[in-house]
Amino acid sequence: MEGAKRIEWISIMQSFAIVLVVMYHVQLVDKSTGMNHAFCEHISDIVEPFHMPAFFFVSGALLCLTRIERHWQTRRLYADKLRRLMVPMVFFVVVNYILKVAMNSVVKHPVEASLWNFVESFFIYKNHPSDYLWFLPTLMGLMLLYPFLRAVCNRTSLIAPVFITSVALWFVDLPIPEEWNVLSISHLNKYFVFFFSGVVTFKLGLYKRLNSWPALAVSGAATVAFYLCDIPLATSLAGICAIMSASLLAERVCGRLFSSFRNYIFPIYLMGIRVQAIVELLLWRMVFYDERFVVVFYVVNVLAGLYIPVLIAKLLEKSHSNLLKMCFGLRRS
Repeated sequence: MEGAKRIEWISIMQSFAIVLVVMYHVQLVDKSTGMNHAFCEHISDIVEPFHMPAFFFVSGALLCLTRIERHWQTRRLYADKLRRLMVPMVFFVVVNYILKVAMNSVVKHPVEASLWNFVESFFIYKNHPSDYLWFLPTLMGLMLLYPFLRAVCNRTSLIAPVFITSVALWFVDLPIPEEWNVLSISHLNKYFVFFFSGVVTFKLGLYKRLNSWPALAVSGAATVAFYLCDIPLATSLAGICAIMSASLLAERVCGRLFSSFRNYIFPIYLMGIRVQAIVELLLWRMVFYDERFVVVFYVVNVLAGLYIPVLIAKLLEKSHSNLLKMCFGLRRS
């Protein structure tokens, strides 16, 4: 079935995206400066235009494929996303806060151990232990647009003007200070264009045009050109096309690509970044620090960020507690 093939390559695309996220978050301190190593920073700069835009694109694509096309009711969609997104967010805000306070004496950025700071961590993410969780409320905010998106999909004449509007919104910088950026609202306009692009790509079947080696070559070359010319939005959109094309081709030539972790994308996102931080602290900073092996430890950090969460998730899958599984981003049994 074509639907099964779609899911297969989207799973590969999700895996590409989570690898980019893990690569972006590698931290290996350079003791001569006290900052992240230049090698890590350089890779993060390259990855930055694609890693989160690709995630929002895939989320929009899956919303169209599994919800809009199946005519889900709005109330059912909201209830599903509250369980899938907000329950893990609340749980990991608590977990991250406890971990950060417990490690205050050895981390680079100690956290203020106070009731107000703890409560604030649920709503304000910058400069809090919950900083990387901003993706979840932002995605939830975009999911709240479900009735609007469904209406647009039912009247395809609206797609072009809505897409143009989404591009225009990307250029808007909301004047919201970080200390008042409640539920990361300032990200909504920046990522709506990628989320909507995912919906449209499936609604119109545009992905089919990228299922070829020439399409990969053209989208890859465009990505490099836009990156070198410093055109961020075009770089992100071209990069998404390149990743999508690579995923479609990978399904044909190597269908089991990323099969060792691609069923655990959400748990990797929830746990991987903290695993990476602990590995960096215990292995790199405190035990094996050696500038000659920075590339080796970069690879170790990436593999730890991918596979330790998978191991934890597989152990949790044996639990009979659906609430525990939900907290770690796993499907209920």
